[in-house]
Amino acid sequence: MDAFKRFLPDVYSLRNSFHNDCIVWYVFLGGFLKNYYQRKVLSQWLHLEVFSPSFHADCIGMSLLECVSFHGLKYEFSHRRQCHNTGIEKFSPQCTDMVSPSVPYYYRNPYPFDLCFLQCCESSCGIVSHRVVNKKCFSFRTIMFTTHYDPSQELWDGPRTTPDLATEVWGVDVGLPLSELTHYLSKLEKDLISPTLWYNNQAPPNPEIHRKIQTWLSDGRQGGMESIKRYIHNLRVIKSPAEIDLMRETCRISGEAITATMKSTCIPTTEHQLFATVDYHARMRGADHLAYPPVIAGGNRANIIHYINNNQTINPGELVLMDAGSEFHGYSGDITRTWPISGEFTPAQRDVYEAVLSVQETVIRACSQKPTLDQLFSVMCLALGKVLQELCILPSGFNDGQLMRGAYSFCPHHVSHYLGMDVHDTPLVPRHKKLLPGSIITVEPGVYINENNSIAPSRYLGIGIRLEDDILITENGYEVLSSSAPKHPDEIEACVGADFKQK
Repeated sequence: MDAFKRFLPDVYSLRNSFHNDCIVWYVFLGGFLKNYYQRKVLSQWLHLEVFSPSFHADCIGMSLLECVSFHGLKYEFSHRRQCHNTGIEKFSPQCTDMVSPSVPYYYRNPYPFDLCFLQCCESSCGIVSHRVVNKKCFSFRTIMFTTHYDPSQELWDGPRTTPDLATEVWGVDVGLPLSELTHYLSKLEKDLISPTLWYNNQAPPNPEIHRKIQTWLSDGRQGGMESIKRYIHNLRVIKSPAEIDLMRETCRISGEAITATMKSTCIPTTEHQLFATVDYHARMRGADHLAYPPVIAGGNRANIIHYINNNQTINPGELVLMDAGSEFHGYSGDITRTWPISGEFTPAQRDVYEAVLSVQETVIRACSQKPTLDQLFSVMCLALGKVLQELCILPSGFNDGQLMRGAYSFCPHHVSHYLGMDVHDTPLVPRHKKLLPGSIITVEPGVYINENNSIAPSRYLGIGIRLEDDILITENGYEVLSSSAPKHPDEIEACVGADFKQK
């Protein structure tokens, strides 16, 4: 089978700001019951990944066992590995290019979302999960490879799981020293028949480790490029009860931080002052940090969809658009609110604001039918086209198709994306797939009318408005997770500058 070589490289090399030089391996050895597409029996498969995850700062000063118990992660990771191990039997990966989330970051490599989902968030460790074949049944065994106790290293980096604690802390079957990893792989190669390896050798995070693996691979262990990343995204898109609780919390923090920023808004102010304010309030409410560089755009700059300079003065009478969210224990909020810096909408600003709010409410209600993301986009375009027509921005004679195309020129982005461990989560889950209970999405229509727009009436020029909320899809409908941030224009006007109105 040409599509399944003996060893197939595929690694995700990731790094973060906490432990830039740490290496973690994820190795998976098991077997497909059959090739989904070619209906041929396969033997064993091996998945090797190298990355650098974070070790959450809130664990500092706690024992590892206390930290894991505090977050309820031991059972959660064990359950995820079980789902992964069981489901992978029926999965036949296809060669795909990696898709980067369309979010503007200051230069850094992305977090290891897929591997943190399956195991732990601790550096200098790795997981080997392989199928144990016997005459009666198939079962899986999980081994954690980690470093020996090193008090001098712990002095600098904090506590780490040692091999003897791996079972107790992370719920794996066995703990072994990281130095035995390649020896263990060689033993598995002998014990199992024709294992298949996925290893990405194009972006190794650690040259020394990469050379060792390349040496190990060089003895006839070569192959193509395939990945189980798409399958893991399909697992991640449905949140567990524990994940939903974390999402509720990070959305609550995000909404309250934006609300507190509105309350403290005064004239004069600058975008970077609002940046500092929302960051402060998010952290003071328990966030690890902001989930992404926020958009804080005053006046006409709100029409730059991914504006992240955040360094200009906001003039009296202008609107400010803030797109910000907190990260709480690895899960992201993503909320956008737009408010008048002076505390009161002008008539033109309020007209456009209420139009966007009406569209968002229409799209959110449509979530109860569990449509696809693309269907939600169509709902948005038609609803937005109609309200723009009412504002005399689009011609009155347009039919539905023309209204939808016209609306896209004023909101040239999608109305929704998945949300979770990343702000643009699980990008390999197609937008034409129907929403399922347990998935979390954003709903974020906007209207952007640049000062140079030649179509809109002059009273609307320079207005950019977006409203974004985080929506949990439930069995019976939906739940708005970001309701802690006010949204009705009357609520907005009452909130802006409230800290100063009370004095």
